[in-house]
Amino acid sequence: MTDLLVGIGVGMAVGIFFLLRDMLKAPPFTEVSPTGAVRRRFELHPYVNFLNKGALLSVLEELPEGARIEIDGRQVQRIDPDVLEILYNFRDTAMLRGIDYTLVEVPSLPGRAGAH
Repeated sequence: MTDLLVGIGVGMAVGIFFLLRDMLKAPPFTEVSPTGAVRRRFELHPYVNFLNKGALLSVLEELPEGARIEIDGRQVQRIDPDVLEILYNFRDTAMLRGIDYTLVEVPSLPGRAGAH
């Protein structure tokens, strides 16, 4: 009986590991702009959690200078405050790098009404 429980526990741990690894790699949005478009448009997924921070940061940091990007938050039902902080803090970086950066109906940061 103990071997069975150990096997189940190990199987669950391995499954959770792969699930978390995939969530860390997957971006929290889908690019909906056509290939070759001047403005790249991304739609945020309905549920964006703190595990998506790394993927989001890497996509934003890889944007070339002078890029045009729009992040659409109309479908968001729940978004982690850490992710919101990344989205709003990137405005300053975008300005310095000459990136045309637009947030569309992305929820405000908690404690900062009218942040968008």
